[in-house]
Amino acid sequence: MKTPSIEECEAIILEYKMPKHIREHTDTVRKVANCLAKKISSAEKEVIDKGALMHDALKMHCIANKCRHAEEVGKVLSEKGYPEFGELLKLHGLEEVVDFDENMV
Repeated sequence: MKTPSIEECEAIILEYKMPKHIREHTDTVRKVANCLAKKISSAEKEVIDKGALMHDALKMHCIANKCRHAEEVGKVLSEKGYPEFGELLKLHGLEEVVDFDENMV
């Protein structure tokens, strides 16, 4: 799966003005995700790392604009050339987690 570089992820985070408290949450999620990922293949580790980094990148944007942040981050990543990665990130919203079906991935 094609994923953005860390620099591209950071640029999106800056573009959408992720506040400090959400960045701290994201960094913690990323640490936990990477710790858990040590048990799986290296190809998936990059997706997990960048997914954890980007999962709430548009949270404040969507609070301000009354949109769903999981859906919106998926759209932004698709527009930036990462459609498969964007579709994966759409699955982390509350509604998607509650309705998760392992056949979705």
